[in-house]
Amino acid sequence: MSSAKSSKKSRNRKDTSPPENKCITFAAGGKTFSLELSRVREIVGYIDITPVRNAPANVLGVIRAFGQFVSVVDLAGRFGGPVAPMTDDTCILIVQTLRGGKPAMAGMVVDRVISVDPMNDEIRKRLLDVDSTLADEDLQIALPRAA
Repeated sequence: MSSAKSSKKSRNRKDTSPPENKCITFAAGGKTFSLELSRVREIVGYIDITPVRNAPANVLGVIRAFGQFVSVVDLAGRFGGPVAPMTDDTCILIVQTLRGGKPAMAGMVVDRVISVDPMNDEIRKRLLDVDSTLADEDLQIALPRAA
């Protein structure tokens, strides 16, 4: 009985390790991905996305976050997978990425967040490379047009 108590106690203990030592695992289009937690600025429930004309097929539009317009990408579509139906678990990960070599933010629609775990070597090998996954043309739609 004491082992069950200590097991329960350790599961409820708050993890205080810094975000760069953790990863977030999520599902999109029937696939599982992991990303460094330090790249995630916010996780928001699925909200209305403003469509943008002539955007690439996998770009759903833009949302307003942190005082700016942020492009939202259908991650499943980006990898050629089917778009899952919206559920209570569907959310948008707002992530830090690069646009033209400069810091930028983008939103990725995911089917669900699975877990946040400590980083290890096995996970490091399969981390999603956000900078190459979200191409510059996916992010450019949120930039104001020059007059």
